[in-house]
Amino acid sequence: MSIRRESYLTLGLFLTGFTGSIVQIIMVRELIVTFYGNEFSLGLIYFNWLVMVAVGSLISSRVVKGMSRLHFAVLQILLSTLLPLQILLARSMRSLLGVEYGVAVGIIPIFYSSLITLAPICLLVGFQFVLGCKLYPGNGGASIGRAYLCETSGSAAGGLTFAYILVYYINHVEAASYLAILNLISAILIQGPGRKSILSVLTGLLLLLNIYSLASGASTRLNELSTGWRWRGCDLVDSRDSVYGNIAVTRIEGQYNFYNNGLLMFTSPDPDVVSVEESAHFPMLIHPSPRRILIIGGGVGGAIDEILKHPVEEVYYTEPDPLIIQVGKKYAPTQAFQSPKVKVEYVDGRYFVKGSKGGFDVIISRLPPPSTLQLNRFYTEEFFKEILNLMESDGVFSLTLPSSEAYMSVEMKRHNDCIHATLDNVFASSIAVRGDKTVYLASPAKISYDPETLIQRFRTRGLDTKLLNENYIRYKQGLAKSTIDTNIDLRVNRDMEPIACYYNIVLWNVMYHPELKILFEAVTEQTLWLMIISLSAILIFISTCRRGRLTETAVTVAILTTGVAGMTLNIILIYAFQSLYGYIYHAIAILTASFHIGLALGAAAMNRLLERLRKPIYTLTKSELAVCISPLIILSTLTILFQTSHTRTVIVFPILNILTGFIVGVEFPLASVACLSLGKVELGKVAGTLYTSDLIGACIGTVMAGVFLIPLLGITQTCLGILTLNLTSLALILAVRKTV
Repeated sequence: MSIRRESYLTLGLFLTGFTGSIVQIIMVRELIVTFYGNEFSLGLIYFNWLVMVAVGSLISSRVVKGMSRLHFAVLQILLSTLLPLQILLARSMRSLLGVEYGVAVGIIPIFYSSLITLAPICLLVGFQFVLGCKLYPGNGGASIGRAYLCETSGSAAGGLTFAYILVYYINHVEAASYLAILNLISAILIQGPGRKSILSVLTGLLLLLNIYSLASGASTRLNELSTGWRWRGCDLVDSRDSVYGNIAVTRIEGQYNFYNNGLLMFTSPDPDVVSVEESAHFPMLIHPSPRRILIIGGGVGGAIDEILKHPVEEVYYTEPDPLIIQVGKKYAPTQAFQSPKVKVEYVDGRYFVKGSKGGFDVIISRLPPPSTLQLNRFYTEEFFKEILNLMESDGVFSLTLPSSEAYMSVEMKRHNDCIHATLDNVFASSIAVRGDKTVYLASPAKISYDPETLIQRFRTRGLDTKLLNENYIRYKQGLAKSTIDTNIDLRVNRDMEPIACYYNIVLWNVMYHPELKILFEAVTEQTLWLMIISLSAILIFISTCRRGRLTETAVTVAILTTGVAGMTLNIILIYAFQSLYGYIYHAIAILTASFHIGLALGAAAMNRLLERLRKPIYTLTKSELAVCISPLIILSTLTILFQTSHTRTVIVFPILNILTGFIVGVEFPLASVACLSLGKVELGKVAGTLYTSDLIGACIGTVMAGVFLIPLLGITQTCLGILTLNLTSLALILAVRKTV
């Protein structure tokens, strides 16, 4: 292969990673809006993405023999054609399912509809990588290692490009057109710029079509048109994307409904009076003289207006996404943000809490329940202690959770009582005022729900309210409790043990699929450890049953367990960073990209060493040992950081993520050489098998870590579980060494 053709293929493989990374982000953002985004639905979406890429690579490993660079160009053309179509399919999925907006989509429809949406692109990406490995020049494992380096470098570049450029300046359909143009140019170069054929003509026509769609504004119009497909039965009046997600406004008979990533935030001009007035006035009335107030999220939609009815001096409101306030001002006119008393802080709530000087009389959290690890950090013991440090000695803290006045299921009661118990672990006293939404009140001082005292303050302050009146305050006395009435063994929700997130996942799933209750009841700490140990035993059993191919099987197992470790540790680091420093968009983008940078650096470093290795299996042993040590390094570092967190320690996280990626990146080209050194093994088959194992491992890590391991076991036990699993693959590699 000439140097020019080699460089064209290098560009093609780079674009495979670049396109795959950006498309994954776009499709996840699209599907979150369609299906709502809790940890379980996110897990299903990532599961389908990784599994289908793995299937594509596995298929490619079986049929890649005899394929040429023209086939690679065909894959790029197909990918370019499918990109906008899959976005349109994601937006129309609710209509195809016949589900009205505002109605939750169940697990099974989420699974198969996201699978259908993602499969075509994922199959092409997986197929493309293995074919690229086969076509890339070099001797055996060296070609796989270089192809892997190109792909991982593209993934890192794609993630950073979306985070810093695409998300700010272009919509998703336009992004698909730009990606199509890049891939079509690459396809022309790989075919040969001077080549004349039907394929080259088709490529040129598609290239011109995408350029025209961008230049004429057709992509923008298609984006606007297709956005409305999500809102079947609604009049969509506005839809905008920010770095944090999608903000949409619908109108029904003069009523505006405001959504954030598909979840209803508030309504106007008639808000959810019960939620707004109870969450605002109960904590304000409990305090004898509230002057300085802090609201964490949910201030738009009437809450700040209600608080300003009290004789306050300052109201601080934290909202990381300025777009929410911009859209709110346009369609829900309010005087709240014109008041000199109101100070808006466009930062993450936990980040503000950590850096604030405090002195607040009342702090109100109006965030959604802990359905994700990101939200869970606002319901932990550590966060409540940070809140306590900001409060005056008679201060009041309030949060609200979905509930039921008449009947609460076991799952809902366990979820809410877990957070109530966590409050009790920090504050001197607390009260739960039951209703369709329960308002939890906590204070470092003794507080109680005394209706006569509250009514007197209600009169003195001359509050003008729609729902809250003297009779309502008296009525709520019978629903106010200061103790937890349960026989359930409650666990405290902590940053390192985010159990409330798991309880919310169970609550959400059992609510819509009661048949899953048996499954979730069976999942405990003990059963998770049994699963980890059983998986280790199964891997050992499979390897020993294939004695004739023990080395190949052991190497494949090593790649799988390394994939599990890499993805799980990456999720742990991102979650821990958010708990310690808050959700800072660019920092999270850098942290995510740093893992891919580490992969590229690890692959590059190993590619330089491959030709010098006489016994790759010996080096693979050292690599597996490094994988085993990495969770212990991360666990010990996080333990120290959670005890002595400081803003200057923020640099530790990208370093740890680069290190984790480096260790994982080293192993793939090394494992390729180890398998090919056995002889009688085709390069394409090795590349496909190992890439499939890597993706399956990442898939297991993504779903298990976010949904079960971290929420249920906590960070400490999760790291130990990853250590256990990788000790299994290390033992197999050590056994293989004796036979080599």
